[in-house]
Amino acid sequence: PTIFGARRALDGCFHAACFNGPWKNLPTAYGKPDSMSRLFRRWAHAGLWSMMLKFVAKERPGLEAIQYWVCRAFRRAWRIQGLAGLSLARRLGLDSALRAPSWMLPDPDLSEYFHKVLLPKHQASLFAQPLHIIRTHIGLWKRLYGLMIGRRSIPRGMAPP
Repeated sequence: PTIFGARRALDGCFHAACFNGPWKNLPTAYGKPDSMSRLFRRWAHAGLWSMMLKFVAKERPGLEAIQYWVCRAFRRAWRIQGLAGLSLARRLGLDSALRAPSWMLPDPDLSEYFHKVLLPKHQASLFAQPLHIIRTHIGLWKRLYGLMIGRRSIPRGMAPP
């Protein structure tokens, strides 16, 4: 594709990401909606939105202007990116790239820390404790698991603008 075609496609993807709605509502000036949707998913599988998110996360003059668009495109591709995308947005400190507040989403880093450090450290000595202490620990672990797996459903109103 020509530079004009690539720019038009990128503008179409940003337009679709910033305006909530189905791809079929994309203006025809950007191309066919199904082609644009396919291109957006292809770029997500290729890691384009992750690369762009890393690029705008660096403090460079002028990038603030496109940071919102890139975060919205990254957020629209969250199903394709999975937990790796979620972890990337958290590590970069771009909360606007997350589809909900951080505390409502799964936390793979906390899960890894819990299973590699906390659980082995306390598991062996736990059952030597009295029953009420065991119950307290199990209750705390249950709450920690709730933080690790995130909310089952997230209300639309909780998504960043």
